[in-house]
Amino acid sequence: MVTRSRGRGRPPGPGVDPSARRAALMSAAENAISEQGDAFAMADVAARAGFTRSAVYAMFRDKDDLVDEIVRRHTARIVEQMDAVVAGVGDARERTRALVDVLVGWADDDPTLALTLIPRMQSFTGETVAVADHVEALLAAGFTELGASTRPAASWSRALLGAVVGAVGWWARGRVRGRSTLGRDDLVDDLTALIWSGFAGAGGARLNFPPGEGP
Repeated sequence: MVTRSRGRGRPPGPGVDPSARRAALMSAAENAISEQGDAFAMADVAARAGFTRSAVYAMFRDKDDLVDEIVRRHTARIVEQMDAVVAGVGDARERTRALVDVLVGWADDDPTLALTLIPRMQSFTGETVAVADHVEALLAAGFTELGASTRPAASWSRALLGAVVGAVGWWARGRVRGRSTLGRDDLVDDLTALIWSGFAGAGGARLNFPPGEGP
């Protein structure tokens, strides 16, 4: 009787679920970015996740595609947190501060990762649009309560969000380089004051949304 040797390939056993493999590779990439910034290598991602390089490229076209997917993952998490803020905070200024804190807190959790993802988030494409939509909804609801036109809400929201994201990126860069002396709460307060100065000029200081209402 001739015994046939097993050919090269995956060892016997259950296959890896594609969605689980994708998630594992994205988590491995996040860890690599946290340590190396955008200089990380796809081979390192594969090694961290316990797969071959070919397994990485089977899931992602290239490095840019992988980072774009990570941006979508983090943007979805940010939007989820913003949804919770909108549902639970009634006071308009406190709601504004809480929304700013979501973004600052995200960068505070992993400044190096944030520095890599922020430039892509600033393009306002894909899921990132949902973040701007939250700010627009807040402004539009406020203008409506004041009996004012909601027309500026769309442009104001993009301008304000761009300013906030830019400031968060600057702050994260300082954190990574050990040069930042500004605390998280101070940054949130400063950005809230910037946003509120324009909004209050339209009478926004009179606003107070019950939790779960308004934007």
